[in-house]
Amino acid sequence: MLALLGAATLVAAAVLAVALVMPGWLAALLVGGALLAVAGLTALVGRREVTHGGPPVPQEAIAGLRDDAQTVIRRGGPA
Repeated sequence: MLALLGAATLVAAAVLAVALVMPGWLAALLVGGALLAVAGLTALVGRREVTHGGPPVPQEAIAGLRDDAQTVIRRGGPA
């Protein structure tokens, strides 16, 4: 929670710094738009990483479980 409040304070400081050279409402729009653009880019990169990631089910683990099941079947069931 403190990190969120710290980030919000830094955003407010950025708005106040930009407001030194332009009207406050324009500074707030500019900083807000920049934050939304960064968030959008981050979402696109994250989406790309998820789609290019591995399969949602670990194929090696499934193959191992199938091998274990076949071993149990060949031996006639659990001991």
